[in-house]
Amino acid sequence: MIMGRKTFEETGVLKKRKTIVVTRTIDRIDDADVCRNLEDALKKAQSYGRKIFIIGGGEIFAQAIDLADKMYLSYIKKDYLGNVFFPKFKADEWTVERKKDYKEFEQVIYVRK
Repeated sequence: MIMGRKTFEETGVLKKRKTIVVTRTIDRIDDADVCRNLEDALKKAQSYGRKIFIIGGGEIFAQAIDLADKMYLSYIKKDYLGNVFFPKFKADEWTVERKKDYKEFEQVIYVRK
């Protein structure tokens, strides 16, 4: 699982998952790998031989969107204050694999065409 520093500061290390934090300001994090950029984080994640998930934040998503082959997006049904949003993407490059409606959000899984 790859995340940026700000996302890490909000979530911390998630148990039972290999956590990789992309940051230029922290040198060491207990129970996580630290990488200076997304390219190094992806190489590290590949070395674990598992599926790679990128969980945020906005800057990491923007860097990774052209590399992704699948996206799990949640569309929140209410408006909330916030200053970070998922980047715009070219919908014609993606196919909807599945939609699932929940009370507070809709989950859509996209697969790259």
